Amino acid sequence: MHPVLFRIGPFTLYSLWLLVTIGILVGTMLFLKRAKYQRLDMLFILKHWPSMFLSSVLLSRIAFFITSWGYFGPLKWDVV
Repeated sequence: MHPVLFRIGPFTLYSLWLLVTIGILVGTMLFLKRAKYQRLDMLFILKHWPSMFLSSVLLSRIAFFITSWGYFGPLKWDVV
């Protein structure tokens, strides 16, 4: 996989950010389809999407921190 897909002047399109964008769009479409199937209030979702997005990012970072405690845990100091 090529890290840089193409460059046009100062604009560079990286494959990582293209795939992240596609993932966000597909995830959003699947979420809205599932919400409609479950008969959730779409006005509520559209009204509160920023807080739902920020809380999901924050909770996922906390979950990553907890599951990777061995990497982020307390430092081992060499005491002489």
